[in-house]
Amino acid sequence: MKINPAIRQKVEEINERNLDRYLEYPSIVHCLLLWEFGTQVPELRERILSEGVVKVEDWDFLSVEFLTIDTVTGETVLKIPLFDVPRKEGSYIALCKLIERAHCMDNRGHLNNPQDYEVFLGAKDRESQDLFDRLCIEDLEKARDVIIEFYQHTKPAKKLSNFLRGGFMVNYEQ
Repeated sequence: MKINPAIRQKVEEINERNLDRYLEYPSIVHCLLLWEFGTQVPELRERILSEGVVKVEDWDFLSVEFLTIDTVTGETVLKIPLFDVPRKEGSYIALCKLIERAHCMDNRGHLNNPQDYEVFLGAKDRESQDLFDRLCIEDLEKARDVIIEFYQHTKPAKKLSNFLRGGFMVNYEQ
């Protein structure tokens, strides 16, 4: 795996706009590695400040620039994924077109099993697009069938992004 190039871009962007503070890319990557793997080994997160990986006064600044709260889990996570994730750009848009051509789903799910709330937003759903493109699915017809079947038989059903995050791959690989 390689480090996400967006992290280097972010560090360069920060260094360009903040002339009073210079961030060294290797120390930032070291800090982010400790943070990311600190979920499995909590002592790693403590080492960030205790061993001087970054200065205490820089930590608050870095937290704002690189960390955010995951609204689903409530955990503090990296804004930019640490590792470069392979993506299959455009596959979600193609999937949405296949689902539309099937004429059996709308924004409330399957027409034979409508939900009380929106679960499928189509091409407007950026979160689902990001998740699906990262899955690198080759067989879009099979993916379409898995999604349609899920919404046809499940009530109450999850939003598509939650289904992609959870049970989609299990159903797809069957």
